[in-house]
Amino acid sequence: MSRLTIKEICVHYEVEEHFIFELEEVGLIHIIRSEEDPYISHDELDQLERITRLNRELKVNPPGIDVILNLLDRVEAMQKEIQDLRESLDSLEGDT
Repeated sequence: MSRLTIKEICVHYEVEEHFIFELEEVGLIHIIRSEEDPYISHDELDQLERITRLNRELKVNPPGIDVILNLLDRVEAMQKEIQDLRESLDSLEGDT
């Protein structure tokens, strides 16, 4: 599994370590602790990109980011449900 240390993340995303640890406290990322430096998996980089963009561009703090991401997940789920309903309706209309 590929990984990035917290220090590497902070340099790359230009954020402070306390910000990364606060993201973990809120439950937005998972920090893996080993005998070496703490790190996160490459699997979480897309999420981290979204988070740092919200923080940098909109000045949203980690608890606010959590709320935004939860709302976006709900919107995405509703959009999928609407699409599924449309497909079901189209199928029913095609049967008549």
